[in-house]
Amino acid sequence: MLFSSVFFASIIGCSVNFWISRTLGRQIAERLVGKTDLEQLDRFIDRLSAHQSIFYIILLMPLSQDIVSYAVGLTRVNYWRFLVALIVSAIAVVAAYVYLGSSLLEYFIQR
Repeated sequence: MLFSSVFFASIIGCSVNFWISRTLGRQIAERLVGKTDLEQLDRFIDRLSAHQSIFYIILLMPLSQDIVSYAVGLTRVNYWRFLVALIVSAIAVVAAYVYLGSSLLEYFIQR
């Protein structure tokens, strides 16, 4: 039960971050890093196949789901492609968080 609650909260939170970035973030990011850098990122993403972009998203997700969600929202990556990668990576990330939290709780309760 805990896993499913955390899993769905993670999916919803990352999706909201993606859409905030998709709708508002590009203009802000252009001011912060410059239009040229964002265009370079777009060209890099455009060269990747769907499978490659999903692979990169999955690799980056454990670092910080929020940061990756905002960053991917700035690119032209399709939301559904992002969602597939998010679901695959969230299974592992959430399982690790739930296990770690459960283990720590058990450790401190036994003390």
